[in-house]
Amino acid sequence: MGSWGDIYEKVTGILRRAGRDPRFFRGHADVNWKLIPGVGRLPHNRRKYLENVFIFDFVTRAGALLQDRVPSWRSVFAMQHHGLPTRLLDWTESFGVALFFALREGRGDTAVWVLNPFDLNERTRPLRAIADVNEFADTYYDYFIAEKADFVPPIVALSPPADHPRILHQRGCFTLHKNVDEPLDELYPETVEKIVIPSSARTEAQLFLRSAGISEFSLFPDLDGLARELRQNFM
Repeated sequence: MGSWGDIYEKVTGILRRAGRDPRFFRGHADVNWKLIPGVGRLPHNRRKYLENVFIFDFVTRAGALLQDRVPSWRSVFAMQHHGLPTRLLDWTESFGVALFFALREGRGDTAVWVLNPFDLNERTRPLRAIADVNEFADTYYDYFIAEKADFVPPIVALSPPADHPRILHQRGCFTLHKNVDEPLDELYPETVEKIVIPSSARTEAQLFLRSAGISEFSLFPDLDGLARELRQNFM
């Protein structure tokens, strides 16, 4: 796939076939990256220890910065959006947002992955619907840290409550991975598709983002996001 026109036509074709059903998109700055969550990229011999430390320290030290003072699903979503490794993998319901993150750090060929969350969940739950964390009987901490309960699906696609500003503005959604060693694209290849964004299409892709109003400040609606956008525009 070479030109921006070809890429745009492919994306619109995917959305046309999906109808009203949402698709999940994820931008990768490196075309070779796999669909594996942050915990799966930690050293195997320290993974359990680090996963425990990150969630415990994040919740106990955040104080009033977090709404919940216990390791709830809400606090794990916040951890993920602020850069700590979890079993969550970030997705968005917006192709433009995924494209922004692919281009933001990438300099060569990049990629946007497209996931059919209904097909994935039908294979792993099995229920052809996007999951809601309120359906889960226990918390992330109980399932994966304390191991008081067994989380059955190897991977599940879910939509979180949009009560975190970044989740709201980025139209965020997630896949949650019990199995963190095998990439989603290898476990369930029939549920995903990779759209390569060659470096030759980068300029036109960036123009598309400008025309759609997708920028640092639109996705990070705080002073840091505004400052980054101003630096990009004028420096």
